[in-house]
Amino acid sequence: MIDVRKILLMIILVTLAVLLFGCDLPSEPRPETPVPEGHVRLPVLTNTVQEEAVAILEDLGLTVVVQQRTHVERPKSRQFIEYGAFRQAGHDVPEGTVITIIVSKTLVDESDYFVVEAIPYDGPLLGTHFFDLPRWQDNSRYEPGDPSRTLYLGGGGAFSVDYNPAGGIGRCIDGDTTVFHYPEDIYSRIGSSAKSTRYLNIDTPETPSGREEPFGRQATIYVCNLLEEAESIVLQTDPGDYLTGNFERLLAWVWIMLPGEEDYFLLNYMIVRQGLGEVKYLFGAGETDITVYEDKTYTEWMFHAEALAREEGRGMFGDLLDWYWDYEQDRPYPGRW
Repeated sequence: MIDVRKILLMIILVTLAVLLFGCDLPSEPRPETPVPEGHVRLPVLTNTVQEEAVAILEDLGLTVVVQQRTHVERPKSRQFIEYGAFRQAGHDVPEGTVITIIVSKTLVDESDYFVVEAIPYDGPLLGTHFFDLPRWQDNSRYEPGDPSRTLYLGGGGAFSVDYNPAGGIGRCIDGDTTVFHYPEDIYSRIGSSAKSTRYLNIDTPETPSGREEPFGRQATIYVCNLLEEAESIVLQTDPGDYLTGNFERLLAWVWIMLPGEEDYFLLNYMIVRQGLGEVKYLFGAGETDITVYEDKTYTEWMFHAEALAREEGRGMFGDLLDWYWDYEQDRPYPGRW
């Protein structure tokens, strides 16, 4: 008589054996399907970085768009994460297709970036006799082509101004332009709608939207911080140039007295000394025998600051990068600027 229980037990054992060991049985590999004519197969890009991934795809005749997920970190900077538009490695796409790849955040080595350091002040000091000089010269004339505008030459005189943006007094615009609260006689002669002051003999990188430049943001922060830290601010006009310049802004040397100091330091000089601006727009200011300190004209002092900044590789004159600039995209760095 057949033992049904034994037969059922044998069937169960055989089934279990197939399930447990069947995966180890040798099998023929599935043949790879051919790539259709005029198409390319998306490759595996795991562990590649942006530059490598782009080169691989472009060699296949594809156009590449890169998107960065700044909140995703990988062991490598800008490492490949995945294809965009729900594509995956192994998909076949027509030649010339625009392919999006997603990469991780840029890893930062802070030693690659320029940091403003405290430099012992080594520039000119403001003499007290400048407070006795006239603020402009009484030799007014009409500007050619614009009889409504009266031009004055600076007088070399120095005068105090107020600055407290938190209290609504003044505004820091950028590295070489600031709005102060002026004495009435100066205020009435500034034609710009913002009533701003343009620093003499200096140009810092741009910050307006669409015209931004590397180190523009850093120059602005440096100047704004010093102005807010200053216990006293003095402006000085120059007899070698007009009282006002382009856009009818006041032209001036900007002097600041910092906490713990007894002298006024020339902010124009300090900006260039840090490598955050360059000597520029020389139209006679700082070149007369009035604006002299220790046998050097103010302009000579400015060039001295630039020479030191270049020699020491500071800011825009050195090899270190600007933290606020995205060099790969050639634009302000999102979230930093």
